[in-house]
Amino acid sequence: MISGLTAALAARLGAGILLAGGLIGARWPAPPSYSRFLLTAATICFGVALVLGTSRPEFWTWVVLLLGASGLRLSVTRGTLLGSGRLALLLAGVGLLGATVPGVFAATGDGSALLPALAHFAGTVLLGTTAAAMVLGHWYLVDTALSIRPLLFAANLFCAAALLRAAVALLGLGAGGARELALSQPADLIYSTTALFFSFRVITGLVAPLVVSWLVRGTVRIRSTQSATGLLYVALILVLFGELTAVFLEGVTGARLS
Repeated sequence: MISGLTAALAARLGAGILLAGGLIGARWPAPPSYSRFLLTAATICFGVALVLGTSRPEFWTWVVLLLGASGLRLSVTRGTLLGSGRLALLLAGVGLLGATVPGVFAATGDGSALLPALAHFAGTVLLGTTAAAMVLGHWYLVDTALSIRPLLFAANLFCAAALLRAAVALLGLGAGGARELALSQPADLIYSTTALFFSFRVITGLVAPLVVSWLVRGTVRIRSTQSATGLLYVALILVLFGELTAVFLEGVTGARLS
């Protein structure tokens, strides 16, 4: 079970990195080293997913994603797609595929695929925007002449992704998640395993990223790129813990608690 959860999380991170990197690249001609780093990270993520998730229904989708990321990385290395908006489009396209298609395989027994698909998409976007923005922040450490606009755009994406993830979680509560918690007294938040995991998930994966996203946006606006990058490190750790817990809860409750 642990290997399957780790595989799902790794694949979401890889797809999200490509999607966010493509969106950022569409607004800003990213240096080849930045695109290559994102593609390398995504390729590693998909590789981990394939190794640990051989029994998952999303396995063959991950194979396609790995081939796509590897092919794009080879193109960037050879300079085939450098300096073109086509690279950003392809990055976003592969990332969007990974953010949408695997969520369909998470359909629950009640026949509804919408909520699992939304949870998968929102989690993928949040993971990717956090990671891509954090990596982008490092480029300002070596090139102080870079415009602040790309990082501000990435910070805004992070804010939007955090809001989307919280909205999907609220939707899940309204679609039956509140019944899954089965809280009859305050002590159930501790003694109920599901409620305890969900409480941890809310704090680390929803509330904290929302707060940090606004802090990141504020620090970028005053051009404090080092502080923003440090905050994004914290945000990525929180989001990873939160999304790992969300993947576990999705398997238990069919994305009603995600």
